[in-house]
Amino acid sequence: MHKKEVAVTKDISSATTKLSDLGGQLDKYAEGHDPAFAKAIDLATEFLQQHTIQYLAQAADETLTSSDKALVARISGLERRVAELSSEHDRQTAELEKTFERRDELLRTAADFRRNHYDDSAIYPVR
Repeated sequence: MHKKEVAVTKDISSATTKLSDLGGQLDKYAEGHDPAFAKAIDLATEFLQQHTIQYLAQAADETLTSSDKALVARISGLERRVAELSSEHDRQTAELEKTFERRDELLRTAADFRRNHYDDSAIYPVR
């Protein structure tokens, strides 16, 4: 019996070690540290950057499934959304620049006001 217990203990220990190793690998994948997955994402990104929406739409039309067409439509929608957001960003940046210019003008006016002692109540008593 003692030999069986030792063998079972070794088997359990071995299984626990393997399970721990697999858990570590799963944690790495869950954290996005899977090199194969990262390379696949990089390749897909590179492919999409090299091809126009028209090319993708044509390739999708040549496939038998509608999922490709839906994916191309989604990418096209994302490109439109990026263009809209870029335009909105440019508009907000211009508005922000005007606001900063106005703020600087007000700061200069306030400094001039203080420099000329217009805010000195001893010279200009409040009535």
